[in-house]
Amino acid sequence: GRERVGRVSDSALPAGNYANPFAAISCTGLGEDIVDESLASVLAVRAAGLRNLKRAFDLTFREAKSRSRKLAAIGVDRNGNCIWNQTTEILYYAFRAGAKSGCFRLE
Repeated sequence: GRERVGRVSDSALPAGNYANPFAAISCTGLGEDIVDESLASVLAVRAAGLRNLKRAFDLTFREAKSRSRKLAAIGVDRNGNCIWNQTTEILYYAFRAGAKSGCFRLE
């Protein structure tokens, strides 16, 4: 994807990175789509309201896909559950939970 002329940083807070007492979210993809969706803050607020990070991701990414957005996100809830989703073909991610190895996916 193409960024707008003059764009020099990652997606603006709170659209690209956001945390509340229930969840922390970080996004990647086409920055303009992330900002338009206010992706990180929507995910965190929905997760808190639903008390379920996976349901928040499922709902939000279903909506984003219907609008042909190119984005992805990874989030962790206050219990350490890690969730990710994407509308892009590829998403590289890694996380570590305590002393255990986390998930790694490299394509």
